[in-house]
Amino acid sequence: MCHIWEKQNSVIEMDLQQIERLFQDPLLRNSLEIINLTGGEPTLRPDLQEIVKIILKNCSNLKRIDIPTNGINTDLVIDKIEQILAILFPTRKIELSVTVSIDGINGIYERVRNVPQGFNKVKQTIIGLKELANLYPYMSLGLNTVITKENYNYLIEILNFAQSIGLGLNFTLGAISEIGVESIKMRELFKLDEDKKEEVVKFIEILQNKNLISHRYAIFMRELLNNGRRILGCNFRQKRAVLLEPEGNLYLCGNFKKFFLGNVTQDNFAKIWQNDKFTKKDWLVCENCESNCYWE
Repeated sequence: MCHIWEKQNSVIEMDLQQIERLFQDPLLRNSLEIINLTGGEPTLRPDLQEIVKIILKNCSNLKRIDIPTNGINTDLVIDKIEQILAILFPTRKIELSVTVSIDGINGIYERVRNVPQGFNKVKQTIIGLKELANLYPYMSLGLNTVITKENYNYLIEILNFAQSIGLGLNFTLGAISEIGVESIKMRELFKLDEDKKEEVVKFIEILQNKNLISHRYAIFMRELLNNGRRILGCNFRQKRAVLLEPEGNLYLCGNFKKFFLGNVTQDNFAKIWQNDKFTKKDWLVCENCESNCYWE
């Protein structure tokens, strides 16, 4: 689902000075409430904890930090999350939400991720993160599954695994994106055909009948799968969210290049934020968008 790894050969990531300058912008400082430090794999960034310090120092209204992880490198992931928890400890008012990606059980996981013995590694990471969550009440831990043509008929197994270890599980569709993870380059590997969509709809109905999914989200998913139509709004479109790429490119969307606003290494955030000249015609792309990112 993700092609972001290719960017390491062509993109120079923002350094700490540039990141500090970005979060010193008054508009961002006074408005940011939730930040998702995503990837790729965010724990591979050596100075991740320093980025967290910069955000905490500058953003007085921050309420939550989200960090997704593939959980494959157990020692690295546990060490990074523990360092961040130590930074957050004096505040205690800011929640850390960690989500581990689980796209199958045992061999299915390894087929999707192409990582030998990957599932056992992820299980060890989850055990370690659960221990941290028990120590730090402001840390929440959950699992996320991206539904693809490789795992669509193994979703019950993933659900049973999550329940067996006492963790919540979120299901998302593999959405097409031109920016961020650039999944458009991998679409043939994960895109569901119509028969598979029918099976996923049946699974969503099982979740709904067991009250394991919100009624609103179930309707959202079923409408996307059955009719390809998005019926929920998006915080990007409402100008409540932005996507920042590693080199500083800022977008008013998590998926499409047309919503480029500017580059924060070349101009200040407040000035770039005024570049929103998108029309209703531009936003028509939302009608069929499968991404559940920041849905309203």
